[in-house]
Amino acid sequence: MRILIVGNGTPRIPPKPTIPVTIYLHTLAEQLVRLGNEVDVVIRPTPEKEPQKYNYLEIGKPGVRPRNIHMRNLYEIWFSTCLAIRLHGLCKRNHYDIVHFFENPVPSFLSLLIDKKDRPRFLFSSGMAVSGIELNWGIPDKTGFLWRASMALHGYIFRKMPHLTVSSERLKEVVVALTGVRPEKINIAPFVAAEPDIFRPIADVSELKQSLGLNPDDLVVLCLAPVAPYKNQLSVVKAIPAVVEKYHTARFLFVGETTIPEYYGQIQQFIRENALEKHALFTGFIKDYADLPKYYNLADVYILPSVAEGLPKVLLEAMSCGRAIVASSISQNKEPARYGDEMLFIEPHKPESIANAINKLLGDPGLRKKLGENARRTVAEYFTPEAVAKRMAEVYEGVNCGGAQ
Repeated sequence: MRILIVGNGTPRIPPKPTIPVTIYLHTLAEQLVRLGNEVDVVIRPTPEKEPQKYNYLEIGKPGVRPRNIHMRNLYEIWFSTCLAIRLHGLCKRNHYDIVHFFENPVPSFLSLLIDKKDRPRFLFSSGMAVSGIELNWGIPDKTGFLWRASMALHGYIFRKMPHLTVSSERLKEVVVALTGVRPEKINIAPFVAAEPDIFRPIADVSELKQSLGLNPDDLVVLCLAPVAPYKNQLSVVKAIPAVVEKYHTARFLFVGETTIPEYYGQIQQFIRENALEKHALFTGFIKDYADLPKYYNLADVYILPSVAEGLPKVLLEAMSCGRAIVASSISQNKEPARYGDEMLFIEPHKPESIANAINKLLGDPGLRKKLGENARRTVAEYFTPEAVAKRMAEVYEGVNCGGAQ
């Protein structure tokens, strides 16, 4: 098959460990080529060019993305319009079997309008976070224009795209409920993976531990995620007193950028009011992707308390590193636990539930080891780049034959 992949960012050529998680496009393309497909990937310009097994097609100009959010939105609309026009020409010239859009609604929408006749088979993938029965775009005001526009745009795409993939069973259920899309039109095909050769157990992380001001005998509880309400760090912070009462050397490490200052302020207020400064450490965003495995390996316990997710890559990475994991009991977190023995689940809004699970693991090194080994086994079986690409290739085969699997 000849496949065109259209991403929502640059897939990074080559995918250096210092670059964040947009490398999944590169990984998927390379694996699809190994499976015998001819693959083109549309990217934004990047100086990091090396010969690859697939073709990369640059669209746009480097370094023009504005910082102002309103100008950035206008730029994205302009860029998406140019992209849709270029895609129209590419499809006419190259006769693709499949054009696969990854989480890029505006060019997908415009391509549906432009390419009404003789177009290749279009496929749209979404890994959108789900909260309850709502789709989560990270827009606080659920009554404002942006929310309504996002809902209308995605609704149109979900209904008009001939083929869809989503990252989780729960996301499929919500899309069907909100848009009326036929369930058989939607394939479940995760497109995030954990690279076991990068995310692996590391025996000695003492240098990083020391650089963060942690003592050698500290018990580390790690939460690696953007600091935001849907990631639910405040509930973890409220659980800290019950943990440190039992384990005085417990230190909670929060790694990730702060996206909503007001929410971060609530967290800091609780920490100050309860004198927890020595037990809670916020590092901010980790710029060097190569450091992430070291941070995971700092953790005696990794916790993901989120109330909204798609299929969380951070969870797969922690599993691949062999960490003992506590995760919220939303179905998107449960789906990667294929055997049911990879992690403990908690009620995300109940600090006592969080504290009980953390205390259980901190007090039982044998259980931590067992859960970590089980988690790494599951990633090796289901969530490597090779396994994810193979599943996507099966979807392509079904789409190319005119159906859905």
